[in-house]
Amino acid sequence: MCPILFHLGSFQLSSYSVFAELGAILAFGFLYAKRGRMGLRVKDDYWLLVNGILLGGFAGGRIGFLATDPPLASSPWKDYVFGLTSGFSVFGVFAGMAVGILLFCRVRGYPYRRILDFLCAVLPFWIASARLGCFLTGCCYGRPVQSPWPWAVTFTDPHSALPRALLGVPLHPVQLYEALGDLVLGLLLLRVLGAAERGRSPFGGACAGFLCGYGLLRFAMEAFRGDAERGVGSISLGQIYALGFILVAGVCWVKRSPMALTGTLR
Repeated sequence: MCPILFHLGSFQLSSYSVFAELGAILAFGFLYAKRGRMGLRVKDDYWLLVNGILLGGFAGGRIGFLATDPPLASSPWKDYVFGLTSGFSVFGVFAGMAVGILLFCRVRGYPYRRILDFLCAVLPFWIASARLGCFLTGCCYGRPVQSPWPWAVTFTDPHSALPRALLGVPLHPVQLYEALGDLVLGLLLLRVLGAAERGRSPFGGACAGFLCGYGLLRFAMEAFRGDAERGVGSISLGQIYALGFILVAGVCWVKRSPMALTGTLR
């Protein structure tokens, strides 16, 4: 596809970086427009929240990635551990973001479920944008197709992130499958968030919906991914994490309470 959008000398602008950053701009623009609805008292608290989300997401994403793909003999290991392009785990990113928001809410005295709901409602759009970057880059690639599917894709650019053996091989465009699923999930979560904003349901529904919806989507997508790490038997690590998301979603749904309508729950 097009792993490098632009290069000038030694400088290269990767497709994944561009689309991941576009998703971030969309997400934080949404949160900025909704800062009053979230109950943020001062503008500085918005920027503190952004820092918590970014730092938590980066740390969680890297830890989640390294847990499934440890550096071992990689050299230099510092670039592998702290680099911006060597890989992130979506599950780890969300976990880290949730921790970052929790710390922000504890320090500044804001309702945790309410603010987390706003992030969860826009997060699928951020992920969808990043998956488009994955598609152009060739990472998170799909399995070879077993029949001549008309929508199968082939990667021919030697700079693509997939193994060289898969260049020119028809693959499932699993990145696009997930991106489409993320867009549908995001539209549904915006409706759930809107109901909570209007006082028709407690806050916490968008968070539970994201965990359950993305867990189900990712569990299904693992069947089409060619880079899925094996977990237990035929269950991949991604599917194990997805089941964990679904389990946590159930806990979050049970803990929802009408008290959240008054903003008393933290």
